[in-house]
Amino acid sequence: MTGEQVVLEYETRRADYAEMYRLQLRKRPLGLIFRWPFVIAFGLLGAAMVVLRLLTGGGLDPLGLLIVVYAGLLRCYPALAAARLQKANAHQGTVRTTVGAEGIRKVTARAETRTEWSNYGSYAESDAVFIVRSPDRGGRCVSFLPKRGAGDPADVERLRELLDANLRRV
Repeated sequence: MTGEQVVLEYETRRADYAEMYRLQLRKRPLGLIFRWPFVIAFGLLGAAMVVLRLLTGGGLDPLGLLIVVYAGLLRCYPALAAARLQKANAHQGTVRTTVGAEGIRKVTARAETRTEWSNYGSYAESDAVFIVRSPDRGGRCVSFLPKRGAGDPADVERLRELLDANLRRV
């Protein structure tokens, strides 16, 4: 890669993956179902079904119980998925990511990938990470760039400028 570059070096953490999922879900149309108000409303619906069935002498309502459990799983999904991804990728070791005019290059002890900007459609930012998203409407494929990997706080600003120059911010 040539020209202006930002280099990030980091070990992946479960928290990085969880933040990636949370940010991805917030930016997707169906991400609404993972937000607290929906999860609480969904859980209360299930609880009401169980209580009404118990009050009418019908025993436990299996559908109501399933809805309550499903509501809990919806809220826990980012953490559960993050744990699986961290376990699957822990063997990669230190990740060195270079972001430049041509795209993103990631190098680990076991792999090297180069991805041009045309492979991405947009990016999003949280306090901890940037995510770059695929060009499909839902941005279903994502990769994260943890801010803690920057050697200098100015690198985070330079990274934001590179992302702004090449991708649409969502």
